Amino acid sequence: MTSTYNASVHRFAVFTVLWTILLFVAGALVTSKDAALSVTDWPKSHGSWVPPLSSLQGGDFFEFSHRFVAGGLGIFTLVLAVLLFVKESRVWLRWLGAIAVLGVVVQAVLGGQVVIRLLHYWLPVIHACFAQIVFAGFRHKDIPIWPHAAGALAVLGTVTWTAVALRKRFGGSREFGKARILLHSIFGTQFLLGLLAYWSRLTTADAPQPMPLMVWLTVTHTVVGAILFAFSVLVVLICYRLAPCSGAVAATEAQVTAV
Repeated sequence: MTSTYNASVHRFAVFTVLWTILLFVAGALVTSKDAALSVTDWPKSHGSWVPPLSSLQGGDFFEFSHRFVAGGLGIFTLVLAVLLFVKESRVWLRWLGAIAVLGVVVQAVLGGQVVIRLLHYWLPVIHACFAQIVFAGFRHKDIPIWPHAAGALAVLGTVTWTAVALRKRFGGSREFGKARILLHSIFGTQFLLGLLAYWSRLTTADAPQPMPLMVWLTVTHTVVGAILFAFSVLVVLICYRLAPCSGAVAATEAQVTAV
């Protein structure tokens, strides 16, 4: 397989990922601050593409910040796709860049429909799920807690099985060892944040407005959940990159994979 590596494209891709995490924070703040529909027009905000800061009071600031960061992500994703088509020889990676652009466009349309249709027809849930592909129904108060908890247990089982399989088959690989440890660490952090976020919701249920502790625990839980999903995809890519394609590695042998 012929591959190319361009340091500048790599750095820009990492920057785009970090900007995406910033977008997760901005989007989670909109929900946690009950700021959805604070700005009732779309794609403009209060009739302007860039409204004056003096007009962004209360929830308007969080809603516009979300749109601003999302707009930046759209531009960065498009630039990244162009860079991949110009500088990258791997066809599948070029198409991955194009798919990312399409995903951002679909996500933007869904976000606009959330505003236009005033949160009807499960659009907020679809918008959140498409952004992260995680269970977002409980967060938007459309389902009880138990489906979310059941999903967390399913993720726990999957993470445990994956880590055990990596240790048995590739116990001597430094790369897989780090991946296994990070996968456990991220999930453990996410599970603890989930418990704390739910506790904070219960203890502040009668508060007249969202309390800062609940907001930040919930936002952090949402963002770490997205990081867990992204890292799980990265583990799949590492397996594709390092594991022998023939599948001849015995399950009981610890072997070092060649990089």
